[in-house]
Amino acid sequence: MMGLSIYEPKRYPKSTIHDNVSSLSASTIEKISDLIVGEGHRLLPKAIDKVRTDSYVLKKNIHYPTDANLLLDGIRKVIQLCAAMAQLVPLSGWRQHVYLTAKAGA
Repeated sequence: MMGLSIYEPKRYPKSTIHDNVSSLSASTIEKISDLIVGEGHRLLPKAIDKVRTDSYVLKKNIHYPTDANLLLDGIRKVIQLCAAMAQLVPLSGWRQHVYLTAKAGA
């Protein structure tokens, strides 16, 4: 797509590739897809009997953890580990670990 062979030493940054691919029209992408599928059928005509696949790209809003979420996750893990260690070593005071975990999340 970039006009380079596998032996070409030039490499492009991800943003350049993203910009170039984003500029393709839907009809061009469909034609490319049809050519790839057609070549696959030519090379392995019986593959359709064995393997089926489909792909779909979906743009999503990804939730990145905040400092508060990371801190809460850390507190939960510390409480879990302390409760587990308290069972191994006779240590009182951790019988309410489930309550403590729930209270940390409130």
